[in-house]
Amino acid sequence: MATGTDGSAALSALSGLEQLQAIRDGKTPPPSAFILFPTRIVEVEAGRVVLESDPPQNFGNPKGDVHGGYAMSVLVSALACTVQSALAPGLGFVTLETKVNFGKSVHPTDGPLRTAGSIVQIGRKAATAEARMVDQNGEMKAMGIATFLVLDGGT
Repeated sequence: MATGTDGSAALSALSGLEQLQAIRDGKTPPPSAFILFPTRIVEVEAGRVVLESDPPQNFGNPKGDVHGGYAMSVLVSALACTVQSALAPGLGFVTLETKVNFGKSVHPTDGPLRTAGSIVQIGRKAATAEARMVDQNGEMKAMGIATFLVLDGGT
């Protein structure tokens, strides 16, 4: 199999779980969203992912809290990675719907935050995952649920 300079062909031969393990282990560069909002995969198994992230110091809202878009972005990443972790090689997905509920404000000093995602249901055509973001004291900051369309042949 030919591999492009970005390694995309080699990655597509791996299961979603293997792709995420390669990111976790530093063998594959992380997605750009993980760089924008410093995020790491700390646990990954089929149908379950845990991300760890540090609230950005320079992404505040007028109240001085971290903007809700940060929590939403990390939650969406956890939801997507959760579904990816359960897919066989050659399968992809796109987001159909995402819902996020905010619990408590995220403050710049709340990190590291842990966002754990798990599969609710996965079938041949659709998958649903849920995720919760908690601070180091286990206090919930946000939670989300998303539905994804599973695609043959990648994204």
